[in-house]
Amino acid sequence: MPLLEKAAPDARVITVSSGGMYTEPLNKDLQFGENNFDGTQQYARNKEFRLSGNLRSNDEGADTVIWLALQPKEKLTSGSFYFDRAEAPKHLKFAGTAASHGQIGSIVDSLRSICGI
Repeated sequence: MPLLEKAAPDARVITVSSGGMYTEPLNKDLQFGENNFDGTQQYARNKEFRLSGNLRSNDEGADTVIWLALQPKEKLTSGSFYFDRAEAPKHLKFAGTAASHGQIGSIVDSLRSICGI
């Protein structure tokens, strides 16, 4: 971020996700050693879950991303999740998708181990 801010003081990074993130909790079994592979679950875990007939058009999918890029940064909350041009919860109540910092750290450690870092 420091180099990006040096190049353009009002720069920002916009990370994009899909509603699929609401359907599956984080899972440390990254290589399916404990459970069988389930393609649908894996898509959801990777935030790329798609249901036939429920996809947005390209314009609809790009709308909030473009809106975020054009907003003055004072109007946005860094680290927030936005949906349809509005701040939205990162997890749905009772969906079981919220994760602790410890769970996230454990998955990051697993990824580093898999990658040999």
